[in-house]
Amino acid sequence: MIIMTAFKGLLKKDFHITRFWFFTWLIVMLLLMLASIVISIRIDEPMITVGLVFMLLIGHIIFLPLSLLTSLRLEGKTQIWLYNPHSSRILILSKIAVSLISMLISLVVISLFCQFVVRYIAIDPKSGILNVLLWADISIISIGLYFSCWILFYWSIYHSLSKFPAIRKFKWLVIILTIFICNTIEASLLKIKWFVTWINKWKISIPLDRSFNYHHNAWHTRVENVDIAILPIVLYAIVGIILFLLSSWLLDRKVEV
Repeated sequence: MIIMTAFKGLLKKDFHITRFWFFTWLIVMLLLMLASIVISIRIDEPMITVGLVFMLLIGHIIFLPLSLLTSLRLEGKTQIWLYNPHSSRILILSKIAVSLISMLISLVVISLFCQFVVRYIAIDPKSGILNVLLWADISIISIGLYFSCWILFYWSIYHSLSKFPAIRKFKWLVIILTIFICNTIEASLLKIKWFVTWINKWKISIPLDRSFNYHHNAWHTRVENVDIAILPIVLYAIVGIILFLLSSWLLDRKVEV
């Protein structure tokens, strides 16, 4: 009970830290939606609005990492983390949770807007386009969480290097080298034929592919399944957990941020 109360307090604090960034994003997104509707009506081209929806969805891939990074940077300026009695795992989970909740709210706004778009361009809701949106949201959230783990990992390394005066001036070089090494390891693994065959062995089909066609004065859509390998998702999840634990360990050493 005490832990939950403390966690709620952390959630409120982290939301307070990032609320300006979040509300600014929502306002800009709503203005873009309104502008796309006005332009579509004026030139009688509804696909402009459709294009905006997918552009905003793709943009959400970086929403969660940017939100988390903003929270971490603002936290670093106050130095509160150094003296907080809670473990780094709880502190990080609070920031990830607030960023994730903000992202979900934003995606809900887009989903409601998409409902309007579907009716505006006279596409049958039973066509499966809304299922595509749902799976796209799930994919974007998953990718955002994975990228956030890497952002957290690099941020933790960068600030932990401040403890070593000899390499303090070369922190960015260390980060670049770390990125290069990690990408090299991943690329090397993907060149091993038996490994690639193994991770692509088991797949599931989900409705992610869609296309729009205009004929007979109406818009038509076609939704098709896409085969997604399961093991890469599992491996990425494991990597994300490892990055989270490593970042927590670095922060538990009370790095000076």
